[in-house]
Amino acid sequence: MDLSKSQLAALLILCSLLFVSQSKILKIEEKGNPDECKFRGGCNTNEECKIPCGPPDFPRGTIGLCVRDPFAHSAVHLCCCAPKNSS
Repeated sequence: MDLSKSQLAALLILCSLLFVSQSKILKIEEKGNPDECKFRGGCNTNEECKIPCGPPDFPRGTIGLCVRDPFAHSAVHLCCCAPKNSS
């Protein structure tokens, strides 16, 4: 299967965008950085954060992740709502 130069370029661009996006998500998941998150309620799974991190409180495309509360000493998890373009 031979790829043309334009197909190869498009594939490389898509792979790099996916990598950058995943890196941002992992960074938020690992650190739960309070500067990038607006915390909304308790959670057990990322799925539970879709509604609290969605409209009307947040724009479409906001990332909603269930992360450990950086301020708690026990294993408390909160929904971290962060914009896609956070650094």
